[in-house]
Amino acid sequence: MKSVGSRRIAIGLAIMAGGFGGCQVEGTATGVVNNSTGTFRASNVEAVIGPDGQCEADVNLDPSTLRPPATAVRPGITECDLVRLQGRPQDVVVADLPDGRRSVEMFYPGNGGTTRGYVFIANRLVSTPPGTLQE
Repeated sequence: MKSVGSRRIAIGLAIMAGGFGGCQVEGTATGVVNNSTGTFRASNVEAVIGPDGQCEADVNLDPSTLRPPATAVRPGITECDLVRLQGRPQDVVVADLPDGRRSVEMFYPGNGGTTRGYVFIANRLVSTPPGTLQE
């Protein structure tokens, strides 16, 4: 047997529900947007060789890591590609050309006391010792 109190509550809820039946409830959602300005610095400068013969880059993302690594000494490879293929050079000469481009010469010991020199302009191999290109 139900109590009179609970029956009154049920009847009251039914009346309220019928009374609200014609009402429309709308909700509005507001998204939170971060309008603060942030900066992200990415560079398209590839790593280069320092005077000590080691690859150096002052960027977190070296663009050369996004392409397949060089597998042979060929014109157009980067300074760091040559170091990865040939090892650390014996000597490095870094200079700026009159037009502002970087010029690098790397020297490796050759056979019989000779020296092999590689020339880079703007971080691309442009000249190699005779007989060193690998096809």
